[in-house]
Amino acid sequence: MRKVSFKSHQVLDICSQAENFNLQTGLHRTLQLLQEIPQKADALASAEKLLISAEIEIEEASREIQHYLDSFEVNPEQLQQVEERLSAIFQLARKHRVPANELCENTAYYSRNWTG
Repeated sequence: MRKVSFKSHQVLDICSQAENFNLQTGLHRTLQLLQEIPQKADALASAEKLLISAEIEIEEASREIQHYLDSFEVNPEQLQQVEERLSAIFQLARKHRVPANELCENTAYYSRNWTG
C-alpha cells in the first residue's frame, strides 16, 4: 500500500503539483505560445485543439488521483500488525529452509503424515 500511495503522489506531482515543472504548466505554456501565432496553419490549429483537450484530461486525471489519495487511509496499527506477521512468516521460512510461499503446503503435508 505504501508503494501505491508513493507512486500516486509521484504521478500527481508530474501532472500538476511539482513546482519546477509539471504537465499542466507545460501544456498551459505551450498553448500560450500557440495562441501568440496570428495565422496558424491547419496543422498548428489542430495541434492547439489537441493540446487543449490534453490539458483538460490532465486536470481531470489530477483530480481523480487527488480524490483517490484523499480517500486512501493508512492505519499505522494495522500496518504494524501486517509487518509483524510477515516478519514471522519469513522467520519460519528461514528456520525450516523453505520458501515463504510453501510454508502452508509443508505444514499441511507434515500434519497429515505425522498425525498417524
